[in-house]
Amino acid sequence: MPTFPVGITSFEDIVSHQNVFYVDKTRYIPPLEALGRTVLLLAPRRFGKSLFLDTLASYYDVSLSDRFESLFGKLWIGNRATETANKYHILKMNFRKLSRHSPSAFGKAISNCLHTAVASFCKRYDIKFAGTTHTVLSLCELLKERGEKVRFCPSISPLSHFAWLGF
Repeated sequence: MPTFPVGITSFEDIVSHQNVFYVDKTRYIPPLEALGRTVLLLAPRRFGKSLFLDTLASYYDVSLSDRFESLFGKLWIGNRATETANKYHILKMNFRKLSRHSPSAFGKAISNCLHTAVASFCKRYDIKFAGTTHTVLSLCELLKERGEKVRFCPSISPLSHFAWLGF
């Protein structure tokens, strides 16, 4: 009997399991794109905001273009892909485990989160980034020097502590 994937926020993990309930929200991708650059997603706890953001990240991630059919083939968007499918480099930042004990601990946690996210981004897209401080701004400068178009599409949910940025 299928189970509810409570707490699982990885789209790739959900679609790889055969025995879980999954609500396909990919039909909302074209209307979201039509809304423009700024979208605010509001929903109560446990309504799948983080999973939907991870679904969007997988949908737009250029590094997953060879897996589009296996990830999205059985979903609504599978044969209705938009022009922007798998066209962006995605920088994921997970704020779920940030320390809130003191301002200095919070600042250090943010710095570590950014460093981890940028290092993971560079590894995923095979980008040589020699700086000792992996910051989002330094990464943007590097990408612009390479001729890449840089566009921020932040989606931050204070309830789920998750964000992704599209480049």
